[in-house]
This record gives sequence, structure tokens and C-alpha cells, in this order.
Amino acid sequence: MSNVIFMGLDPAKQGSNISQVAVLLDHARLDERKNQADLAAARLVRLAAHISKNGLTAIEAVELLRQEAEAIEHQAQELH
Repeated sequence: MSNVIFMGLDPAKQGSNISQVAVLLDHARLDERKNQADLAAARLVRLAAHISKNGLTAIEAVELLRQEAEAIEHQAQELH
């Protein structure tokens, strides 16, 4: 039964090329998540500086955050 091959299935053995590709993909995904977190943090810092520098009220700051959230959602939709 060990010689049975399922169509479309290719179980990766440890050290195989498929296993190595899976590891590379995992590393790429993790790296992209880190990059996105850095970008999000930079955006928040920029917004905080703008709010502080211009003495925005709480209502104005909330509106600015809503606009930024809308811009981020729009960017995400363009990627799909």
C-alpha cells in the first residue's frame, strides 16, 4: 500500500524540494507581515505627529483616523 499514488497529492518528505519551498514561502510571508507592521507603525507615528503639531481636537483627530482607515481599506481592495 505504500506505493499508492493519489492524483494531485505529493506529500513532501523532510528535506525535499517541496519542503524547502514551503519553508521559503513561510519566511516570505513572515517577512511581509513584518514589513506591513512597520508601515502601519510609521503611518500611526505620522498621524500622531500631525495631530500634535496642528493641535487637532479629539473630533478632528477621530476624523483623521477615519480617513486613514478608509485609505487603508481602499488600498487593500485594490490588491484583491
